[in-house]
Amino acid sequence: METDIEDTKGILFFKNIKTVGNKIFLYFKLSNPTNYNFKDLQITLKVPTYLKYLKKESFPKFLNLNELKQGSIFKFNYVLKIDKNITKNLSDPTVDEIKIDIYYKDPFNINRKTTKKIDLLLP
Repeated sequence: METDIEDTKGILFFKNIKTVGNKIFLYFKLSNPTNYNFKDLQITLKVPTYLKYLKKESFPKFLNLNELKQGSIFKFNYVLKIDKNITKNLSDPTVDEIKIDIYYKDPFNINRKTTKKIDLLLP
């Protein structure tokens, strides 16, 4: 039986965001503070349409890790370029957020999911 459970005790998620000119630099760190290994990690990045994902300067949008061992850290980053013509859909508040989904299996082989949202404050 597989279930998706929202988890706040397993993997710790840290972020650092910098803006230089028309680029947004997103630096992330996953930490496993537990005494267990987490397996089959999948990290997914979703960005608004007015942000261009710069492939050469970033990790892949869909990232797979076999394992995050106990006490270990995994760092990754993304660089996004802000489009000159920002068109917003005011009826949908999710268009102004960057979303990171992290799927993994805990030591008991239960599927877990953590979602992190970053709200953007652009004109």
